[in-house]
Amino acid sequence: MRRGEILRILVLAVLAKGEAHGYEIRSRLSQMSQGYIKLSPGTLYPLLFILCREGLIEVSKVREKGRKKKVYRLTPKGREYLASRLNTIIEVMKSATSFLEDVARLLEDMKKEDYKPT
Repeated sequence: MRRGEILRILVLAVLAKGEAHGYEIRSRLSQMSQGYIKLSPGTLYPLLFILCREGLIEVSKVREKGRKKKVYRLTPKGREYLASRLNTIIEVMKSATSFLEDVARLLEDMKKEDYKPT
């Protein structure tokens, strides 16, 4: 699965929990990933534009504390898309878990051998 597809699914998953403006999406994603995923505005906003154009999310402008903000929400089409990718997400998670278990075993073996990098 490509990075772009993963980011698309992650943003849609954030919006499945409720509508949000751009900064909230970035914050929720960082929180959900325990700080491992930090999207820059330069990555997030073009992706939001694409998702809107594809009809997976919709945007409305609201005034909050005297400022205009764009609030994004998942559309029914976006929910269907996210649901259709569930098996793919599960497979990616299984692959990542397997890979990380292999890395952990390697590190344990290196520790047992008193490995010293050259």
